[in-house]
Amino acid sequence: MCCNAAIGATAVYPIDLVKTRMQNQRLTPSVYEVMYRNSFDCFRKVIKHEGFFGLYRGLIPQVVGVAPEKAIKLTASDEPFLG
Repeated sequence: MCCNAAIGATAVYPIDLVKTRMQNQRLTPSVYEVMYRNSFDCFRKVIKHEGFFGLYRGLIPQVVGVAPEKAIKLTASDEPFLG
């Protein structure tokens, strides 16, 4: 179960990275325009400037956080309801 969560987190991480960068972008001070025009532009610029593995920057903490969450959910759902 935890391996599936890690695979799922790895598969969607580039999309989450692009979403986060789009949400956090600010106007550039010199020309007062946004850094990324749209999601595809952000995706392209990350690959161009940081390489393919730039899409996975910060993945390890994400996977480390997902595994315990899924283990807790699995354990809690296996316990009989006592209420």
